[in-house]
Order: sequence, then structure tokens, then C-alpha cells
Amino acid sequence: MKSISIDTCVVLRLLVGTLEKQSEQAVGFLQESFSKGVRICVSDLVVAESYHALIYHYNVPKLKAI
Repeated sequence: MKSISIDTCVVLRLLVGTLEKQSEQAVGFLQESFSKGVRICVSDLVVAESYHALIYHYNVPKLKAI
């Protein structure tokens, strides 16, 4: 099975939905990847960066960012 990794920007676009065009592109990319049977990987570092970005840049409460 083919796999790809996504970065923090893609994760944040999916979670927050800001920058509407980029968010739509991220959703479309994931949908296309799933339909082709591609495994999507998110590293521990990307998860940690996304968590901190949600808290400090998007003012998401810590309990909601988990």
C-alpha cells in the first residue's frame, strides 16, 4: 500500500478551515488519496505542532485542541 505524509499546514487547514481555497484543496486531496487506497500518515511532530498552533495562533482552548 502506498503511503504519504501530510504536514502541519495541511492538518491545520483541515481542522480550522481557514483560507477557504486551501482548506477545500486539502479536503479534496485527502478524498482523492482515500479513493486511490493511499495511506495518510501524520507524524508525532506534526501532531504536536498542530496542537500548539491551535492554542497559540487560533486561540483554541487546550481541552478542545486535544
